Amino acid sequence: MTRDVPAGAAGEYVEIGFIRKPVGLRGWCGVTPHGATLERLDAPCEVFLGIDPGALETVRLREVRDEPKGCRCLFEGCEDRDAAERLRDKSIYVRGDALPRLAQSRYYHFELEGLRVVAEQGGAELGIVRRVQNYPSVDALEIAGTDGRMVLVPLRDEIVRDIDREAGCITIAASNLDELFE
Repeated sequence: MTRDVPAGAAGEYVEIGFIRKPVGLRGWCGVTPHGATLERLDAPCEVFLGIDPGALETVRLREVRDEPKGCRCLFEGCEDRDAAERLRDKSIYVRGDALPRLAQSRYYHFELEGLRVVAEQGGAELGIVRRVQNYPSVDALEIAGTDGRMVLVPLRDEIVRDIDREAGCITIAASNLDELFE
């Protein structure tokens, strides 16, 4: 399930995962991570949980384990399946200003949301990135096309040619994707 991501580093909180369900009897939660940030946290650490970014609770993330279908998280005070069940359908957030600064060629997925998408050949505007979808085989840009249709474009070097955060623009090799943007 995809959730809307808050404004990110420009705002106060960044959504990094979504709690799907309890796992086992000892308080573990199955989580769908949004990118690799959750797995890279130095647990134990402070995170924020909630359905609405305006009403979050502070909790301590005790442990994160990578799993084939996402990851498994254990939160302080969550000792059994019933406690884990109460966390179901909540999102996991961190403070945007707590995220490490990335190299120029690297980016957080939330930084791509709202960027214009243009064709490499001719520079035609193709749409706006609404969110980045995390799939097991590849991440994909969810683009609201200029005609209003939603299009998924794989976030791969042979397709995404340039990401210019300062200019607010992503350039893609649209020649292979012409039928999607007609």
